[in-house]
Amino acid sequence: MDPRIHRRRVEVRRDEGRRRLRLLLIGLAVVAAAVGAYGITRSPLLDLDDMVVRGVTQLAPQDVERAAGLSGRSAMVDLDEPTIARRVETLPWVAEASVTKQWPGTVRIDIVERVPVAAVTTPAPPGSPARWALADVSGQVVEVKPSPAAGLVHIVTASPPGQPGSSLAPATRAAVALAASLRPPLEGRVGRVTIGASGDLELTLDDRVPVRFGSAAESDRKLVALATLVDRVDLKTAQMIDVRVPSAPVLTRR
Repeated sequence: MDPRIHRRRVEVRRDEGRRRLRLLLIGLAVVAAAVGAYGITRSPLLDLDDMVVRGVTQLAPQDVERAAGLSGRSAMVDLDEPTIARRVETLPWVAEASVTKQWPGTVRIDIVERVPVAAVTTPAPPGSPARWALADVSGQVVEVKPSPAAGLVHIVTASPPGQPGSSLAPATRAAVALAASLRPPLEGRVGRVTIGASGDLELTLDDRVPVRFGSAAESDRKLVALATLVDRVDLKTAQMIDVRVPSAPVLTRR
């Protein structure tokens, strides 16, 4: 074989060997970088260090932290914001939760709390303790108390309210929605809504004047008719108001 051809073949083999070595070294470097990056994400340096809870007044931040289900051993890279938010939203007081990761080790949870608009109860037998369920405009029970909170419309129904987090019966939800829709001059003057056996509603105005409201149908028109009477008529001697036909309200005097 010609010596020049032999030398050329040797050089080609050496070049191929050097290329394979370079590729091997590059592959090892990529693997090492990936392993290093994975190791960093599992390092205590990137574990959860702090939770910041904002927007709570009825709840304690600790309640939200427990519902989130996180601990100081949680790796930040593994935390899924929507999943954490759904856990927090199982709390009866929470209407909405949003979760944000703030690197390297903080999770911020922003809360929108439900706002009670009515206190719901059922007539209790003599000697039995009262039970009042605070409900928001959607009809969800947020808390059960032995007495109603000040400033809420009282709703009396034969359908016992459930535990916090449950929804009220349809007729009771309609009464709660009615209570939430009250505006001046009725806001603050309608203190009670009683749900009859047929589902008809009776309002109590100024703690003494019963208002026959009928069903929740046409509630906007009925409230306008009632507000017009309250604005224009002296109710000192009023015995009964009937707005079941909103176009023809009736005022009965003593």
